[in-house]
Amino acid sequence: MTAVVPRRSLSAGEREAFAAGDEAALAELRADLRAAFTQGARAIVIETGNPLVLGEEVFAACLLMMGRWLGTPSIQSPQGELVARVERRPGDAQARGTHSDLELAPHTDLHDILALGTVREAVRGGDSFLVRAVDLHDAVRRRDAASPAGAAPRYFFGTNPVLRSRAPVSASEVPVFAGDGDGVQCCFNPYFLQAAAQSRGEALPPDLAAAVTDLRALALELAGTGAIPPLAR
Repeated sequence: MTAVVPRRSLSAGEREAFAAGDEAALAELRADLRAAFTQGARAIVIETGNPLVLGEEVFAACLLMMGRWLGTPSIQSPQGELVARVERRPGDAQARGTHSDLELAPHTDLHDILALGTVREAVRGGDSFLVRAVDLHDAVRRRDAASPAGAAPRYFFGTNPVLRSRAPVSASEVPVFAGDGDGVQCCFNPYFLQAAAQSRGEALPPDLAAAVTDLRALALELAGTGAIPPLAR
């Protein structure tokens, strides 16, 4: 099944309200966002116009405003940033993918909803793609129910060591796939899995490492066949 990420353009009046942070005048946009994540595709592209007209600081504040409509913002860095700038920072001790110009492999993050805001177009690269968890799960089952990913292993999740969390490892193991039907959820991220293994003083289980490699390959295949169109960032 092919899923389409809906797009929502702001009207002239909404753009003015967006720039001014006038939440009362953005009630319809807020309702559309909530509907997208509770009833719809669980993803949406909001076309706000040229962010450089607003300036990066105002645009970041507007992005945070929309995020608060959907939930509680998460800290993105040791500095406590709720909106982090994505740029190459050579020698950055945080060592996150958002501070590198290397291509990121398919993965899931720790947050329920992830927001990406484009300020300026990349000279090259900068594409993002989304694959639904249910499509990835179904692809595993169709291909080989006995594959490493099909075995649905589970393992602990860690945190970025730089954050110095008081709970560096999850209290219990987290399954790669959970739920049924359209409610299937997927959780795999080698960085945080390795962080958990390091904190526990052990190697990542071979079956889990194989499953993650398998899932990444399948996700790329689904993106290449148009399961969900890539999103230009």
